[in-house]
Amino acid sequence: MGAEIAKKSIIGEMQETGFFSTVDASTMEGKKTLFKALNESVPLREHVGEVLSLKNIIIQEAEVTTEEGDTVTQPRTSLIVEDGTVYAATSNGIFSSIRNIINIFGLPSTWDGPLKVLVEEKATRRNSMYRYLTLSLV
Repeated sequence: MGAEIAKKSIIGEMQETGFFSTVDASTMEGKKTLFKALNESVPLREHVGEVLSLKNIIIQEAEVTTEEGDTVTQPRTSLIVEDGTVYAATSNGIFSSIRNIINIFGLPSTWDGPLKVLVEEKATRRNSMYRYLTLSLV
């Protein structure tokens, strides 16, 4: 799946439904998983340094307030792991990592099994005081 195709797919689905999801919501169990993921999640920032077995992905737009008090829209990425736990972050770094994963590996439904990812926190190039979350493959 090319980068442009993945980007259009994610953005197109978000515009149509309000979120992008790889969860199969054609069953009642899938709908429950999706609902839980959108409403109950653990902050991903609290799990820096941990390896997660990524099984599904949900991305939705979220309004956040900046340190300057402005309200901006950012992607809120929810990662559903093998045991059903949902980790979420409103982070451009995580969104970028997920977009790259989809571009390279395709959608989770095409994977041989869960993808192992490491949650990392890195300094920005311009200012080492500011940090962002990202994912690395394990």
